[in-house]
Amino acid sequence: MSSENRVGRGVPPRWLDCPRKAMRLIQGKFLAFKTPLSSAYDSQVPEGCRFTVDMFFENLKSQKLKMGLWIDLTNTSRFYDKDTIEDYNCSYVKLQCRGHGETPSEEQTRAFVQLCSSFIAHNPLEIIGVHCTHGFNRTGFLIISYLVEVDNTSVDAGLAEFATARPPGIYKADYIKELYKRYDDEADAPPPPARPAWCLEYDDSNIPDTDEGPSTENEDCQDEKGKRKRREIFNKNPIFMAGVPGVTPILEKKKLFGIQRRVQDICGWKDSGFPGSQPVSMDCDNIMLLHTKPYRVSWKADGTRYMMLVQGDGEIFFIDRENSVFEVTGLTFPHVRENRNLRDTLMDGEMVIDKDRGKNIPRYLVYDVIMYDGQDVSKLPFHPDRYSIIENKIIAGRLRAMKEGRLIKEREPFSVRLKYFWDVTQSKNLLGEKFAKQLSHEPDGLIFQPAKEKYCSGVCIEVLKWKPLSLNSVDFKLKIVTESGMGILPRKIGHLFVGGLNTPYGTIKITKHMRDLDNAIVECKFENGQWVFMRQRIDKSFPNSIKTAESVCKNRTVLLWYTKDFTSKDRKSLRINIEFDHATLIRWSPDGKAFIIHKAVANAIEVYKIAKKSDGHLASATKALEFPQHHTEDVVGMDIACTGKYIITCSKMNDLIIWDLKGQTLATVEMHLGSTYRARISPCGRFVAASGFTPDVNVWEVVFSKSGEFKTVAKAFDLAGHSSGVHDFGFSADTSHMATVSKDGTYRFYNTKIEFEKGEDPHVLMTGTWNTTAPASLALSPNAEVLVIAHRSSISFYSTITGVLDTIIEDIFLGPITCLVFDAMGEYLLAAGDKHIKIFRNVTGYRTAIESAKRKLEQRQTQATKERLEKMIRDNKELLEKMGEKCSE
Repeated sequence: MSSENRVGRGVPPRWLDCPRKAMRLIQGKFLAFKTPLSSAYDSQVPEGCRFTVDMFFENLKSQKLKMGLWIDLTNTSRFYDKDTIEDYNCSYVKLQCRGHGETPSEEQTRAFVQLCSSFIAHNPLEIIGVHCTHGFNRTGFLIISYLVEVDNTSVDAGLAEFATARPPGIYKADYIKELYKRYDDEADAPPPPARPAWCLEYDDSNIPDTDEGPSTENEDCQDEKGKRKRREIFNKNPIFMAGVPGVTPILEKKKLFGIQRRVQDICGWKDSGFPGSQPVSMDCDNIMLLHTKPYRVSWKADGTRYMMLVQGDGEIFFIDRENSVFEVTGLTFPHVRENRNLRDTLMDGEMVIDKDRGKNIPRYLVYDVIMYDGQDVSKLPFHPDRYSIIENKIIAGRLRAMKEGRLIKEREPFSVRLKYFWDVTQSKNLLGEKFAKQLSHEPDGLIFQPAKEKYCSGVCIEVLKWKPLSLNSVDFKLKIVTESGMGILPRKIGHLFVGGLNTPYGTIKITKHMRDLDNAIVECKFENGQWVFMRQRIDKSFPNSIKTAESVCKNRTVLLWYTKDFTSKDRKSLRINIEFDHATLIRWSPDGKAFIIHKAVANAIEVYKIAKKSDGHLASATKALEFPQHHTEDVVGMDIACTGKYIITCSKMNDLIIWDLKGQTLATVEMHLGSTYRARISPCGRFVAASGFTPDVNVWEVVFSKSGEFKTVAKAFDLAGHSSGVHDFGFSADTSHMATVSKDGTYRFYNTKIEFEKGEDPHVLMTGTWNTTAPASLALSPNAEVLVIAHRSSISFYSTITGVLDTIIEDIFLGPITCLVFDAMGEYLLAAGDKHIKIFRNVTGYRTAIESAKRKLEQRQTQATKERLEKMIRDNKELLEKMGEKCSE
């Protein structure tokens, strides 16, 4: 497995602060430890938290311990290279044991005991190392099993021995119960110890939690759905939403745990904690789900999430995200037909505070139902089935009782209403002012619910939540610190922490509203380049995980920069929000007063007009026009002519469209490329070209009349010679030259300054091979003297003067290069990837300029031209020397 693949899934959750190894040997033979991570993870692991195989063996050496057998219980091989263990003359054995709530099987236990017994018999002076992901539950279970089976140790003594060496010992109840079930009496199994602090470090309920990759193993904190496990937490001071009467917390443990288990059982939740469905943030990837299956949409209320349980005895309870339980008094749910109240009903919803005629009115909005009157309805489709149960049975029962005078709503502590859902096509209307005025509380986004799916407990990757960028937020743990230093006046700033990261994710200015919130959970949004405090989250005990934070912060924006600021530390940009979508292509108008984008999901073109300040900085961008949707497949090419007369778009299905600037179709070009890879307009604005699966590049002339009216599109010429499809092509600034790069592993450089009207074909000036046949892109310098090919994350510079490879720059980004372009003067090359742009000086261009000047000097020149060429050589050599670069002799 490559280093990139190993590291790609990140550090295992809760690994950073987990103790590296046991405090001492167990029975003088076993050493328990968490999995080491290779140095490939160093960029993700603070230096003080690192734990590599080499560090481990160095520690053993300092203690004069010889480890002869290393047993790996994880279900993956990505954490380290096992060959490094064998380099220390230590045998490595992989004994895969799934975590996930599965204790090691009897067969796995038998294999472990036999392996260890045999090793100890033949190597009495050497120790055995055992690890799983964190080195507690699976590891402890198997070591204790050995002690019981071989050394006749009691289970009680084995648990105590392991806990003393690796505190707090096994902390999962099912592992302890299984040990007693196998070797003692299950009824005598003690309760597990409190979960260690490092395993309760964050709330990642918004995302699926991954640990060991495709194996789906997560030793300590996941179930088969990927939801992290943790022991039920007893909150001694649960707080319900302010302003809601008739609600009191349940603190008596027996009753509390009984209600928690009842709700979990109804949901089919095998884990601990809150069993309610958890949406994930909409991003550029999962938004495509809206096109693959039917969805319903509703507004996202700025309220607090609660499940509601109606018991058979008439008791009603709220359960919050912390799994705290609150009893409700004064509320009833009459049956819609029978003269009795509902029983055994579990609903999901949120509490809001509505503003009505100057008064605060608490309302519980029901948006889902899992059990109705003792019947499991969780497997029914959301719409119309479960939704209809809420509307026509639960709410209708209350309305009927009100009409008959059996229910007086003014006497109830709060009202109960259906939360409406509409077809997904109504999303835009829910964002309008008209709808917002109809609500009596603040909306802060949208919820997209799959219409035909069953209720999903825990994280549901198909239930999507969307917030406008102005409200997209992250829940942090705030730590207030004093910043001081040489020349700095002491001031308090806030460090913002997320789960899975020991260092601050960001910082925030401390306002008067935040002074007393040290160590509190705070909700913040990112605005104008900085984090802004929104509110304290009294309903949460843990911050979001780093994965949630990164998901929330994924951009749906276009950033416009003022290039004169690039040399300044105070670089500012203008951000344009692309709601519900993201841009894949962007092009400036020739006059710089507008730009166009291609939207990925809508697969359409939008035009934005720019307003500038008096100093030239960008002030605002306003959408001026949206082109009609034409393409059915992804757009691979979009360009605007330098003349400002037309725009082109082309999808991979060979449908090249020429538009006027008002979004009207001027022409459709018929192509036969098999599949289109690239489409561009020449710098002079005269030609349109496209490449694809076939080995030729097709070039057309776009003809306008003298009065500026569009006339026709006519075939000009083809670039031929490749034996396979052409990945990319480029023009010189004056369109006199073109270059191509192909799947066949070759590139070609052409003279296109030809009389194509008379049937003249382009002339091949140079051809060569490049070092990979992977998908590539290219850029041709404005003067046509440098050809750059990007392949994966590396770029190669070729001189078209000498025909040789001049320079290779490797591994510019972690991911592939997505865009490559020269600046107008050809002095710099810009490469995009990993959400960054890197700028390189065109060093090859200086060397080719010297070579070009030398070749011209070999020809007969006037004295003035000769002096100019000689000066050019001197100037370019001087520049190369200043940069520490070699120059051709």
